[in-house]
Amino acid sequence: MCVNLLPLFPSFPHPNSYPCSSAFIRVLSLVPGQPVSVLCCRIPNFSIAVACRHNPAWAGQPLALLGPDETVWAVSTVAHRNGVQAGMRPGQAQTYCPELRLHQLDIKELQAEQGAFEEALASWELPVEKQEWGAAYVDLH
Repeated sequence: MCVNLLPLFPSFPHPNSYPCSSAFIRVLSLVPGQPVSVLCCRIPNFSIAVACRHNPAWAGQPLALLGPDETVWAVSTVAHRNGVQAGMRPGQAQTYCPELRLHQLDIKELQAEQGAFEEALASWELPVEKQEWGAAYVDLH
């Protein structure tokens, strides 16, 4: 079961404007037949969604975000379809996708958006276990 989280995150574009920006909750049952006890809350392709929010022209384009080590840390869906993967060097990524846009990952921007995400989850007043950028588990007990 998935539940739309977009009303909690008005800063993200509507899913029709960029397919990777949709936010959802997946409800997980840890034990088959037992009541649901954990929510997996995730914003798909979080880093790319944040970058495209601030640069709408990048939406739907082949995009890769470079980390401080100058390797690819995040890849848009279009770039991934062309063979670009996290961990590649910029030249290698552009070999797979010549029209690839390469930009530096904005860690401060990601931290701010992650903070807003965690704040929204905390407003439910349930235990939250942080995972990765744009992902967390919520204990329903």
